[in-house]
Amino acid sequence: MEPIARTRLIAALAGFKGRTAYIHLEVNPGAVLRNIPVRVAETFAAGDRLFRAAIRSEEGGWIRVEGLTDMEEPRAGQLLLAGHDDSGRITAALQLSLQPFDFEGSGGKSL
Repeated sequence: MEPIARTRLIAALAGFKGRTAYIHLEVNPGAVLRNIPVRVAETFAAGDRLFRAAIRSEEGGWIRVEGLTDMEEPRAGQLLLAGHDDSGRITAALQLSLQPFDFEGSGGKSL
């Protein structure tokens, strides 16, 4: 993973607009959503060093994650975002993919 560049994050999120994305979200401690399909209507990103990303579904709901620091696009149609604390521990993760994540086999990548 590399530190987030705001313009790159905005462009990567925009690639999911109008499409169904599978969402994997983790917030530590305590919250996990896995492989939730969402039809993406709008995306938003802001920040400087610590970023926030938001996705609005066509149904009107929002998914928002704060404290993101790093990103990776391991393959076309897939975006991995993570927030790390000063000790390098993951505090938040937001993953989007045009295909369901394969958390049981070797085909998917999970943070």
